[in-house]
Amino acid sequence: MNYNFNIKQLEDYHVNDYYVNDMIWNLFLIVVPIVLYFLIKKRWYYSRGGLWNKILVLVLFVAWLTFLPNTAYVMTDVRHLVNYCPNTEFNVCPTNSWMPIFFFTYSLIGWISFVWLLNSVVALVGSRLNRVIASVFLLLAIPMSALGVLLGLLDRLNSWDLITRPMTVYKTTILYFTDWQLLKILIIYSVLFFVLYGLGGLFLKKSN
Repeated sequence: MNYNFNIKQLEDYHVNDYYVNDMIWNLFLIVVPIVLYFLIKKRWYYSRGGLWNKILVLVLFVAWLTFLPNTAYVMTDVRHLVNYCPNTEFNVCPTNSWMPIFFFTYSLIGWISFVWLLNSVVALVGSRLNRVIASVFLLLAIPMSALGVLLGLLDRLNSWDLITRPMTVYKTTILYFTDWQLLKILIIYSVLFFVLYGLGGLFLKKSN
């Protein structure tokens, strides 16, 4: 048997119109803010680091906030489910009947990661600073995450574009506050993210 495998072969595999290599890449982008969280936690409790340690924590925190929307973005990948059984009654077919539960499970990874990361960092901020700051941070982080998801979903911008294409990110972001249609979408996303965060928080709380 031939066991040779080239990573480029993944480009030939897809679920409906969603390629497996894109799926793996998006899951990797979920891992990044998780790693950053543990680095922040480790450095923040390192009290003898002085000024440089505080600067490092701040840099890690900004990076974490930049990559956080990648967790919530995975939830939008259910869009690849559209027309998974075309020209069939009720849009259901035996061959692809597994796809809805597949995309639900995949999106669930993003949802749980998003809620868990936010809960963890809010708790960390509350313990190291105070509850008021933690609450304000939460109220800002969710709309910022919604904006980040929309920048990726509609404008195809990435987290690292903040460094490589800062002016493009800035100009595009401004549109979400000056164009009523885009602002409306941002508000809807933000409200739904608050709902998802609340429901996820209840689930995680009961599971502890």
